[in-house]
Amino acid sequence: WMNEGFCRILELKIIKALFGDKYFDLYANIGLKALRGSISLFGEDHNYTKMRPELKDVDPDDAFSSVPYEKGLNFLIYLENLIGGEKVMNPLLKEYCSTFKNDVVTAEKFRDFF
Repeated sequence: WMNEGFCRILELKIIKALFGDKYFDLYANIGLKALRGSISLFGEDHNYTKMRPELKDVDPDDAFSSVPYEKGLNFLIYLENLIGGEKVMNPLLKEYCSTFKNDVVTAEKFRDFF
């Protein structure tokens, strides 16, 4: 979820900066619809709908969907709202990219960073 979620939030923040809030909301809602479709397709309790699915002995093509992108995005938006909005989150995202630009980031590393 991390690579995908960070890609999505940065993508939408760029769209917002270029075109405004309405476009951010539009693209976020399109993604949310795709997330709901993927969850409906797999089933709510399916391994592939988890933020951190178990992929051992699984063909990655079978697990590919909007789930990690959109769950990651929505989790990061949740965190953004929790810590005080864009004024706090945007510098944190910049520092995250700078800190981990040449590193493999695990959920645990992100938690410690956050």
